[in-house]
Amino acid sequence: MISHPDKAYSRNPAVKADAHSTLNAGAQFFCIGDDEKHGSFDEPAWFAGASRRKEDILALLKIARMGHPVLLRPALPVESPGAPEIASLVQDMIETMLDASGAGLAAPQVHHSLRLFVYHVPAARRDDGEEALAPRALINPVISPVGEERMDCVEGCLSLPGLRGVVRRHACVRYEGWNERGEAVSGEARGFHANVLQHENDHLDGILYTMRIDDFRSFGYTDELTRENAT
Repeated sequence: MISHPDKAYSRNPAVKADAHSTLNAGAQFFCIGDDEKHGSFDEPAWFAGASRRKEDILALLKIARMGHPVLLRPALPVESPGAPEIASLVQDMIETMLDASGAGLAAPQVHHSLRLFVYHVPAARRDDGEEALAPRALINPVISPVGEERMDCVEGCLSLPGLRGVVRRHACVRYEGWNERGEAVSGEARGFHANVLQHENDHLDGILYTMRIDDFRSFGYTDELTRENAT
């Protein structure tokens, strides 16, 4: 059974403001730019259907920040990807990700040391020729590079609010795993999709994007780097 000790509830704006103060705000990725409206997508049927909580309830999970040991600990495999408690955790993680304007969120970031993450590809962040993807989960993922091509990605993280840096990633990857209904999923991803998969999968191995930065001259506070680039 998965417990949720760090939830904050309510869709009431006044209450939600208090709940939001427990989160560590910041954009997850900066490759395409921040998107306050989270892009355009259709919610999966399970997310809008019977398994969803009452409309007046919003479950927000507390996000661990850099320095918390849970972010450095390799996560454990999920024994039953289709279990109800996993579906509930996935739903809460998606709501938390969207509320924080993130593109991805791994279970260790919300204090659950399990090998699963949620993500989406908003229309505003997709690369040329890339499709927008609705929020979804990948459980017990296996991410493998396809080919030798690499790309430089400007990344941020909800666990390191206000910071960003350049990380070299595989331009194309193959992914395999399970969704929250216990169904096997697989495919290939390029561009931003490949970027977010690799970033989130690193979290499951206790790796933060800062550990993959080659040149720390590219690393800093977002507002300072933006100001520098504008001059």
